[in-house]
Amino acid sequence: MELLVATFFIFCISTSNIGFGDAQKPFNVLNFGAVGDGKTDDSPAFTRAWGALCGASGGTLTLAVPAGHTFLLKPVKFEGPCKSNSVHIQVEGSIAAPSTVAAWGGCGILCWLCFSNVNGLVLDGSGQIDGRGSLWWNHALLFKNSNNLKLSGLNVVNSPRSHVYLRDCKGVSVSGLKITAPGNSPNTDGIDASGSSQVNIVDYHRNSIGSLGENGAAEQVEEVHLRNCSFTRTQNGARIKTVPGGSGHARRITFEQITLNEAGNPIYHN
Repeated sequence: MELLVATFFIFCISTSNIGFGDAQKPFNVLNFGAVGDGKTDDSPAFTRAWGALCGASGGTLTLAVPAGHTFLLKPVKFEGPCKSNSVHIQVEGSIAAPSTVAAWGGCGILCWLCFSNVNGLVLDGSGQIDGRGSLWWNHALLFKNSNNLKLSGLNVVNSPRSHVYLRDCKGVSVSGLKITAPGNSPNTDGIDASGSSQVNIVDYHRNSIGSLGENGAAEQVEEVHLRNCSFTRTQNGARIKTVPGGSGHARRITFEQITLNEAGNPIYHN
């Protein structure tokens, strides 16, 4: 539907002697059976690594997705709450969705990589997350009921639908994301926020708020701040979207230092 391309600052991370985290030895997915050849289903290995991390106690715990590998993942649920209130996922390699619809395991899948009830989550790195969205259209990254969430530095491409979807989250920081999708993709939003508050988005390209009130629901979005963002050749720029029949509110939303280039609807509220 629109071309979502942006260039942002390089997010630099202080690393330990092997390049992941600085608090404890990371939970490297390779140590849990991941192959990383782009062909083998690494979903079970990621599930095992997440289970071990989420059940561990301590300070900041890191799930490491190392460089030099492509990890093929079917839809995976990363569910909390975790014992630690500081969870770090560092993506330096590539994560790719299945290349066929049949491999997804059904048509009723809401999202591909689904995070729920995980507080204090940081997802960052210089790697790539490829949703291979031309197969069908749904959310790639879903974060639900997760507070104090931080996303930075990642390259997210070809989502089936919304590249990042924030649902009922509070205290979210998004910075330096690079999101790319084909210009003829039917509904590939950048970041969508619904039922969320205290959301800060900096150095990012393409954002929408909605759809609020879908299926007659009562929803609220508030305290959303966007700064230093660009919109290039998009159908819509800064958008707040509502659905007839729903109720709720969108309030205390600010846009600062935004750049709009060839946007069909630069500021759009419907």
